Amino acid sequence: MLKLKKKYRKALRTAVPVFTIFTVAAVAAPKMQVSAANLDANKSMPVYTVTAGDPYAMDTLKTQIITKLADENENLDITNIDIDKSSVDLQGYMPAKTGLQSVKAKVSLAMLGDSASSIAYTLSEDALVKVEKSSDPVLKLKSDTVTVTNSTDTGAVFDPATYIAAISDDSGVLPALKISSNVDTAADGNYFVSYTAVDNEGNSTNAVLNVTVKTPQEILDARAEAEAQAQKEAEDAEKKKQEEEQKQKEEALKKAQEEAEAAAAAQGDTSVAEKQYGTSGANPYPGGWSNCTYGAWEATYESTGVSLPNWGNAWNWLGNASASGYSTGRTPAAGSVAVYSHHVAYVDAVSADGTAVHIVEGGFNGHYNSRWVSPNGTGTQGLQGYIYIN
Repeated sequence: MLKLKKKYRKALRTAVPVFTIFTVAAVAAPKMQVSAANLDANKSMPVYTVTAGDPYAMDTLKTQIITKLADENENLDITNIDIDKSSVDLQGYMPAKTGLQSVKAKVSLAMLGDSASSIAYTLSEDALVKVEKSSDPVLKLKSDTVTVTNSTDTGAVFDPATYIAAISDDSGVLPALKISSNVDTAADGNYFVSYTAVDNEGNSTNAVLNVTVKTPQEILDARAEAEAQAQKEAEDAEKKKQEEEQKQKEEALKKAQEEAEAAAAAQGDTSVAEKQYGTSGANPYPGGWSNCTYGAWEATYESTGVSLPNWGNAWNWLGNASASGYSTGRTPAAGSVAVYSHHVAYVDAVSADGTAVHIVEGGFNGHYNSRWVSPNGTGTQGLQGYIYIN
């Protein structure tokens, strides 16, 4: 499943759109016949919505426009479009002016797998942009994931505040900021930092930073070398000891050998195996763990023993689950299924303060993945709700 960079759209429609679609020749794009006849000429003029003061408004509009075009044109597959490399030109757009604005939107689409300059399709449309006054404070992170150096040997300092890209409120008063972190920089592993911005009216915005603490390879190599040297010295000492004991009585030698064998047996390595999800049950979805619906069904089945029905595409799961008699809601719970705008995942844990959920998912960069995300969305996709399995 495609991972989008920004939140999805609110679609309002009031007039008739004009679409012009051109296929650029000599471009190594997927084989797809696209023409104006593929679009419904009777659809009303689209309205794209952004928030005043949003520093990523152009990215938000680009995602909304491309997603809408893919929804309305069966020959455009959103999973084949590289939204990062695609571009948008909005003529007449004034980001600081609230209300409706009439714009001419020209979008150049790039297909996944193409070079940054390979443009597969160019589309133009007349549209409206609605710039809304923000009701929630703006809280943006520089990234939703970061890898930091283990501090044991390096003394590296981790400051969660330095990963905030923007925090503001349309009232002009800087919102209050709460940061909750379980990061232990002295232990390699996966952690999270939860950020909450609250304005004077009590409106809040949450964000989650996934943090990986990792020891640099050169330090691991130095440790391994030191351990190998210590092991060699210990072996040399033991050998010398045994040679000296050979000169003693037979019973003393036998006892020393028994003690050495017992000590060696007690030094066996132990390890804890992580849960491995595979293929079990009658999974109704194709694609294996490269498909998010396959992954959510499989993780639910292996964790709870419940064989879910086929609820279709990810964005249909919440409604179809409710129609099937399952309880749904917006409160996160371990053992539930999280449904996003174009994604589904199994929830196997919720943080103690409820500010983050841990999901198991398929289709993340084409494979199995687990991570901490906000209870309100993944950072790139908004939450529809949770399906409660038991």
